[in-house]
Amino acid sequence: MTKVRVNSYQYEVKLTWINGKVGLLKSEDAPDLSVATPVEFGGPTGKWSPEKLFISSIQSCMMSTFFYFAERLKANVHSYSSIAKGIMSMTEEGFRFTQIDVRIEVKLADEQSQEKLTSANIEKKIEQYCPISAAINCPINLKIYSC
Repeated sequence: MTKVRVNSYQYEVKLTWINGKVGLLKSEDAPDLSVATPVEFGGPTGKWSPEKLFISSIQSCMMSTFFYFAERLKANVHSYSSIAKGIMSMTEEGFRFTQIDVRIEVKLADEQSQEKLTSANIEKKIEQYCPISAAINCPINLKIYSC
């Protein structure tokens, strides 16, 4: 990540083809990541596909956005996990993600933390401020459950 100017950032990732349908992603501040075409389209097993990385980017951005607001609201979070599923279907334009479902489960330390997140309308804030999900054209269904 390189800061370009105030409120503007640049992210750079290098992809090198290895062989077949496999490549290697490199970033100067993260471990290398082996990626490939998904198995459904002839890729090997055991690799991250662009489709899974896409869903993961939405999911991790929502987590970052959640914790940004939880910290600002001084909500005490004991645990956080999420499951995201993307549905990709054939459309007139080709294969496209047509729906993404994200289920977040949080365990909060106390009732006050729950009240803070509820009154702040945390789901709406995540939908509004997560830059990855905001850039997507298909419906994203977000549900947050407290356990």
